[in-house]
Amino acid sequence: NRALVSVSDKTSLDKLAEVFQEFNVEVFSTGGTAKQLQQYLPEVKDLTELTSFPEILGGRVKTLHPHVHGGILARKDNSADMATLKELQLQPFDLVVVNLYPFAEQLLKQEDTLDQEKNLANLVEFIDIGGITLLRASAKNYNNVVLMTDPQDYGNLANEMRSNNGSVRGEFSAKRMAAAFTLSSSYDSQIANYFSQQLTSTGKDNNSPNSLNSSSSKASGGDNQQHGHLPKQLFSADLESSELRYGENPHQQAALYRDPTDATGLAGSQLLNGKPLSYNNLVDANSAWRLACELSGTCCVIVKHAQPCGVAVAPSQVLAYERALLADKESSFGGIIAVNKILDEETALKIKDNFIEVVIAPDYSQNALTILSSKKNLRLLKTIPHMPSEETAKIFKTISGGVLMQTEDQYIPTADSLEWVSKVQPTDDQQVTDLLFAWQVAKFCHSNAIVIAKDGATCGIGAGQTSRVFSVRLALLRVADNNLDISGAAVASDAFFPFADSVALLAEKDIKSIIQPGGSKRDDEVIALADEKNIAMAFTGHRCFFHG
Repeated sequence: NRALVSVSDKTSLDKLAEVFQEFNVEVFSTGGTAKQLQQYLPEVKDLTELTSFPEILGGRVKTLHPHVHGGILARKDNSADMATLKELQLQPFDLVVVNLYPFAEQLLKQEDTLDQEKNLANLVEFIDIGGITLLRASAKNYNNVVLMTDPQDYGNLANEMRSNNGSVRGEFSAKRMAAAFTLSSSYDSQIANYFSQQLTSTGKDNNSPNSLNSSSSKASGGDNQQHGHLPKQLFSADLESSELRYGENPHQQAALYRDPTDATGLAGSQLLNGKPLSYNNLVDANSAWRLACELSGTCCVIVKHAQPCGVAVAPSQVLAYERALLADKESSFGGIIAVNKILDEETALKIKDNFIEVVIAPDYSQNALTILSSKKNLRLLKTIPHMPSEETAKIFKTISGGVLMQTEDQYIPTADSLEWVSKVQPTDDQQVTDLLFAWQVAKFCHSNAIVIAKDGATCGIGAGQTSRVFSVRLALLRVADNNLDISGAAVASDAFFPFADSVALLAEKDIKSIIQPGGSKRDDEVIALADEKNIAMAFTGHRCFFHG
């Protein structure tokens, strides 16, 4: 038997050396791998003995040599291949052990610096060339060469060889071949995704034929500037999977896939307490966390079935929680809570008194963690905020036969950006603050969405209805059910009012301000009614539909 070992991850090389010695395997290795292997197996040979060619370019070229790849790619049942090896005085390899430079791990270590050129130059050195070539060559010839890429799999190799007199079954090799091509694809995708995003965000080569924004505006009928950050091709990211108990329903299978190059966001959370999260927990938690991250003040977001049911911003965290809970205590039962500041002891004591499935926070005070951990089934997530740039923030949705992708809606109106279309103007700053707050909440509600807010807290949310006026009725029903005072409150609508009927209903409840995109054929009628009812109305010029 003949083996080639060239690895970046040198874990468990002692296990390999043990089985190599047991079955008298002739081993060739490279650089640092050879030095470490020789500690356990002194007879390991440096690959340069085979190639008669030194490593060059600071180690960039080690295994790229026909004496290496001829021995890997030769088909032992092909007489012409074997004759060529004999003529060149080469021998075939039976086993190749290789893993790749840790590009993803290095990406996580990148300094948060404006010196992107330095970061890029450093990352380039972690793009494996020789390793990926060894991997693909060995996988292609899996009927003749066994390929090992995972140190955790070395024990299985040892067991396989001991069970088969030093040989390996075809089934064993075929499984490693499939795993190797998955690894190769994922590795290249990591690199392609990262550099594609970098080139797009820095504006480099935007006019080249292969540029990410080179799709024709003539062909699409749209403004090419709007689509400048959408790639022409999608690369499947190197996603690590973890199996979930089941999907939305118990008869459905499910798994979570996360990008190992990104430790932020919900998928990168640390579970500090409680049982593993379910598919539905993750969907709900994502809705809560994304909204909490977008709000600038100390906030609390409560979500049920992926919809906000109570949201508040307040001077203290405990007050934000109490006001969010008050907005819809019935719906909050069994819900998900997200806060955007370190969760404190006072808030933890309040949360403990209610049935909550998941709490998400950037961190927890020690006392808060102790208090909430006493509820063994309460999941506590420590999550790093994930706020990608406009260029890199993408949302995907599968449809029958394809995948949709769009940029994330990161538009947040400001007091200065609003267009006041009514004769009546806001009476105080709090009214404007409530309008902007209600708009941000509406962004995370399923369309059609209406959000009623007062003094930094939601009072009624109507969402997911097929007509806007029904969403208004639902929001007002929530207000009535919770016996809340909404006189002088603000209202956000995620799209224009097609008719004035919604404004009429809101006026009956003494609503004093409305924020909406505008753009309806009947805007004049809607504005006229707002003026008649002394309601201040602002247009954003942006819609914030969310179809879930």
